[in-house]
Amino acid sequence: MACGTRLAAMPYSYVVNRYIDAPPDIVFEVVSDHAGYVSWTPARTGRLLTEGTPDRNGVGARRFLGAGRIGAVERVVEFDRPAHMSYVVERGLPTEGYRAHVRLTPSGDGTALEWSGSFESAPPLLARPILAFLKAIIRDTAKRLDAESVRRARSA
Repeated sequence: MACGTRLAAMPYSYVVNRYIDAPPDIVFEVVSDHAGYVSWTPARTGRLLTEGTPDRNGVGARRFLGAGRIGAVERVVEFDRPAHMSYVVERGLPTEGYRAHVRLTPSGDGTALEWSGSFESAPPLLARPILAFLKAIIRDTAKRLDAESVRRARSA
């Protein structure tokens, strides 16, 4: 797969894996609801800037996630409900070529989550700290995604 090849070739990349005790359709609904991030992550601002097609959160959707006016603008570039979503950061990170993939695979009664990301470059001496920061943020987001997905699965 081209994305897998590109990700492996990037000089700065991370992979976060987690088992979530909820079905992929619920997990995907949570992770792809861009405006809903404020209800289950530390993001205080989350809004859909541009709707995607054919799903409003799908390909072409642009979202802002952050705290107040500080944050990142991301654009969805792949959207395959309920298995895969990829996005790129358009602005808000001091990196070039940042791209992330959220992959969901049925596993028993739940979901295997793989959230990976990579970037081509960053300012000198900042690439490794930025990579560590991104991995920590995604680990925390995966933990929170797990809790929110399980909560929704139990209330369904």
